[in-house]
Amino acid sequence: SSANLAVNLASAGRRRVLLVDMDLRKSEIGKGMGVKPLPGLSEFIGGTVTLKDILRDTFVPGLQLIPAGKKVADPTDLLAGERLRVFLGHARQRYDIVLLDTPPILPVADTLSLRDQIDGFLFLFRAGFTPHHMLGQALEEVGEDKIIGVVLNGVEPKGDRYYHRYYGNYYNTSAKEETPE
Repeated sequence: SSANLAVNLASAGRRRVLLVDMDLRKSEIGKGMGVKPLPGLSEFIGGTVTLKDILRDTFVPGLQLIPAGKKVADPTDLLAGERLRVFLGHARQRYDIVLLDTPPILPVADTLSLRDQIDGFLFLFRAGFTPHHMLGQALEEVGEDKIIGVVLNGVEPKGDRYYHRYYGNYYNTSAKEETPE
């Protein structure tokens, strides 16, 4: 979802979009976007490479990606450190939009350690998979002032009876009325 959002924002005329894979335990974005995974964010935060070494151009003009890099057993300290704070400040100055793809909030503390360093959270809620009470708990832990929105995915359409019942005749009638005879 974050990769799709980044692609859409860059394609819609945003000059500079940066997508950062912050899931240092189980990253997938680099592979999905067809960029080499190493070196990445974990190596940069660890101080072994420069920012230039981890920035990747993508197939979308205006969109750059930073892969997560080497898996880290406990990345909470890395993500809460000063090096990441400086990086995020630099990214804000250089890009119109910076999207951070993070691990889920509740199972690990990694994402919550970022709360004070970012503008807001966009939650993904998978219908029929994530229990409602867990979403409520995650929203409460982040705080209302940091929530940009919630994206609902995984919804199976049950049919379009509701839509047609209330709007189907409107469109059918409008099309017939506008047709010249």
